[in-house]
Amino acid sequence: MNEFTVTTHRRDQLSHRGREQSQALLTTVFGEDQDTVWAEGDWLVLVHTAEGILASMVEILERTVTVDRRPVRTGGISSVGTLPEYRRRGYSTAALQVAAEFMRDTLGVSFALLVTGDEEIPFYQRLGWQVFAGPVSFDQPDGRILTHDGVNMVLPLSSDTWPSGPVHLCGLPW
Repeated sequence: MNEFTVTTHRRDQLSHRGREQSQALLTTVFGEDQDTVWAEGDWLVLVHTAEGILASMVEILERTVTVDRRPVRTGGISSVGTLPEYRRRGYSTAALQVAAEFMRDTLGVSFALLVTGDEEIPFYQRLGWQVFAGPVSFDQPDGRILTHDGVNMVLPLSSDTWPSGPVHLCGLPW
């Protein structure tokens, strides 16, 4: 069995080395996106191997979005990534489970949101995430408002029901 540790950190409290490692992981997994400016997470869930290698991570943002123009406080999930050589070992699953507990218990939000691609739907659904119709729009620094073309998913963290209607992330996408 693979041994690993999962920890949650405020981004602004990470060491210089921790920031460098997380940025290197993101660049390896996702590359560079020149067309869209993305929000940075307020918190990072980091998965280290028994040897101390940062193998996987998830970013968490706390944000009030609007659904059909009504405010809804949410936790945003972004940058779910695992280095290629460490995939299929449960690292992302563990990080997402810790993130969900953190958003529910520490942030006190009723819902988590993420945007993804079609190929990832089964993975997230196994963890309780549900596809919702959207549309989901977000801001860019130049004033543009763009609409996400991929899959929108919500994770209920309480007994509340996700409202229907257009979603605006009220800031940069995650």
